[in-house]
Amino acid sequence: MEMRAHTQAVWYGAPPKMFCAPKSVVAKSPKWNWAGPWCPQKGGWGYKKPFPNDTPLGPYFDYVNKGGSCRDYDPIKAGGWNFCGGKGCASCPAPVFNRTGRTDTEGCCWWGRGVIQTTGRCNFGKLNYYMGSRGAAENRTVLYPTLDFCKNPESICKPDSPAPLKWIAGFFYWLNDVQSYVDKDGWVYMEKLKNWTDAGMNLDDKSFINACSGIVNRGCYNPPCGGNAMDGGAARAANFAKVMKALKISANFGEDEDLEFYN
Repeated sequence: MEMRAHTQAVWYGAPPKMFCAPKSVVAKSPKWNWAGPWCPQKGGWGYKKPFPNDTPLGPYFDYVNKGGSCRDYDPIKAGGWNFCGGKGCASCPAPVFNRTGRTDTEGCCWWGRGVIQTTGRCNFGKLNYYMGSRGAAENRTVLYPTLDFCKNPESICKPDSPAPLKWIAGFFYWLNDVQSYVDKDGWVYMEKLKNWTDAGMNLDDKSFINACSGIVNRGCYNPPCGGNAMDGGAARAANFAKVMKALKISANFGEDEDLEFYN
């Protein structure tokens, strides 16, 4: 499978769209050097025309393999590809599975998509089994019988896909991986939700939302699990508090603050 994503961040030096390709096409995985060369802007001397979103993957991968820069998206301000001394840049190791970091992108096309970012072959496989073409092939009634999420993970986000699918895929993940979470040490999501709710849904108590963030981000309620720390926990807790305040169901959210929030 060869694939290139449609969007990316736009801050200074932001990495380009994610891509995947077999080793026969991109033999060694590069790393984006955001502090790399400054990119001349359109109309300036040395400007390089970026690859359009619909560019064929062959020319783009050829550009990547040569360690290209300044042509990945428009407008790009800085950055380029390098190959970590020509050896290929390794991903993070997976100590739980006794695997070292990989230096290729083969079979890595199932990156996160949708509101909670359905990620990985296993999660896309579950989605396809319960909601997609795999279920239809087994004569089960499913929401999206014509969509094969395994063969085309972009089905979640394609412009011509059903608009609610981005959210439905997220709800599916939440129901199956978060809401049903039970840890071997006795930590149960539904019990902790009830405890936090019965205690008044105090937003100063971040233990529940941090546990949820850990489950979503690292697969455990108390990261680091497998040696991997949780990413973005503070931002997740802040977003959770913002939503709760907008819904006006937090016990420690007074009327004065309510008016100030909506003003």
